[in-house]
Parts: sequence; C-alpha cells; structure tokens
Amino acid sequence: MDRFIQKISRVLSGRFFAVGFCMASFVLLTLFEVRVQSPQDPLRETVEYRYDIQQLQQQAQALGVQAASPTNELHYVKLTDGDNTLYCYTAAQTVEELLQHEGIRLGEEDYTLPSADTELRDLMEITVCRVTYGTMTVVDIIPYQTHVTKVKTIPAGKTVVQVKGQRGAEETVTRIRYVNGQVESTEELETVVVTKPVTQEEQTGVGGSFVGADGKTYHYSYYIDMKATAYTYGENGKWGDITATGKPVQEGYVAVDRKVIPLGTDLYVDCPGSWEDYGACNAQDVGGAIKGNRIDLFYADEDTMWAFGVRKVRVYILED
Repeated sequence: MDRFIQKISRVLSGRFFAVGFCMASFVLLTLFEVRVQSPQDPLRETVEYRYDIQQLQQQAQALGVQAASPTNELHYVKLTDGDNTLYCYTAAQTVEELLQHEGIRLGEEDYTLPSADTELRDLMEITVCRVTYGTMTVVDIIPYQTHVTKVKTIPAGKTVVQVKGQRGAEETVTRIRYVNGQVESTEELETVVVTKPVTQEEQTGVGGSFVGADGKTYHYSYYIDMKATAYTYGENGKWGDITATGKPVQEGYVAVDRKVIPLGTDLYVDCPGSWEDYGACNAQDVGGAIKGNRIDLFYADEDTMWAFGVRKVRVYILED
C-alpha cells in the first residue's frame, strides 16, 4: 500500500500536475466505492480501508491537492436483503439513496429497517424487509350435539340411540403475512361449514310410579302397551292347567312372550276404560299365539274370560 501511495505522490508532484490530480481523484473515488465482503471479520477490514483512505488524504494535502471525493462523509455499512449481505463504503446520505445506488427496488409493501429516510451513520446495519402473503386452510371437526329424551317405555337407566350422531366439518381460511419468510401476522378471512353435524337422538328410561286400583303405590321400570286376550281352565293345551313354569294356573298368572317379558317378572296390567284393572300379576306362562307385544290374562270365571275379549292394555314392568 505504501508503494501505491508513493506512486500517486510522484504523479501528483510531477509536471503533469493536472493529470496527477485527476488520477488521484480517480484513485480516491475508486477506493471510495470499494466493497468489502469478509464474513470472518468484516469490521477488521473496515479499519484497514479507513487507514488507507486517510493516508491518501494526508498525502494529497501534503502535495497541495484536495481529494475529489467527500471521504469525510464516507460510511461503512452492512446491507442485508434476504440471503444476500453486503458490506460496503458509501457516500449515500440516507437509506433510500443507498438502495438506489445498489439497484435495490422495494415492492409495494416492502420496507427497510431503519426506515428509508434515515440518515446513514458509520457501522449501520440496514435490513430490507420483503413482504409476501399466503393463505392457509384448516379443516376443523364440529362435534355433534346429543339430545336426550326421557321416556318410560324402556327400562330405567337404559339409553337407546334413536339417531346416531355424526360430526361435521368446517374450513377456516387464514391470510398469512410474511416478512422475510417469517410469519408476522395472520388474519382469518372466512369460515365455511363443509358438512353439518347430525344431532344424536337418545332415549333414556326413567321409570315412574302410580297408584293402582287397589290403592297401593307401585314403582315401575317401564311400561309396554300391549294387546290382551284372556284364557281360563282347560285352555292350556298339552300343559293342562299347569303353567310353563310348572305352577297351577290361577288368577294373577299371565302368559307372555318370554323374549319380550322374562318369565317370573312382576307386572301390573292397567285396563283403560270401564274394565277393571287386572292389577298386579306375574309372568308365569307362555302361549303359541302370544308373540311380541301380546299378553294372555288368566280368569277363573269363563264368562268373565269371554266378556274380556280383546283389549288394549298398558303393562307396567314393576321394579323389585
């Protein structure tokens, strides 16, 4: 570097003074525009270049020549634009002038840190912030609701699903603002229900109580509306007057479909209308024609049996 300065000095001190002045100015301007890229230690390079420029200034002043570049306003800065980082000397006065000199254009929403109108100072770090946008669609599950109806037609405590629930789905579209590839903010644009959920319909047995025709209070698990017929002695087929459970037939014993009402179940048969309730009874018998929601009531009196005929009754399944 000393040899380089000496050469400039000889040019400046020779008879070609005007030419030397221009050359010195050119050299100083050239050094003025030099770029330093040293990822290992950029600040060390800064010190070296500053020392060279000062030497040239001093040499030029000693020879009576003024420097052609405003080196007293030279700034060493770091400029980052995305993955590109530039360390350079510049005579630009503001961030905006620096960007213009380097040919860096900002998009409509791009900006710099510090702002474009900020005056440069030595060792300043300038970052170009590139703004981009994207969208993200997220599908969320909508849980279904459950509607429970309390009923007395199924066993107390039991739940029966009438309509199976189905989950729905909704899509949420979100706008994402990125600055230099990093998420800065989000804005929810819209939420659209893609599939509506289906409400699950359930029935839960709750049981109940009532006062029978005999004045007693009965507690029941549930009831079944059934078609009732009557039978009497001598109508039990091959079983004779013995029930399916091996007991002699008698009033208070009734025949049922064991798939609907298990044998041995305590019942209360309510006969709507003017007919007297059959009352408390027990499922002790079965019958060939007694299938599903049918019940056959035993009457000891044949006339009563014929008078009963066929009726709709409500059969309460009593609790233990």
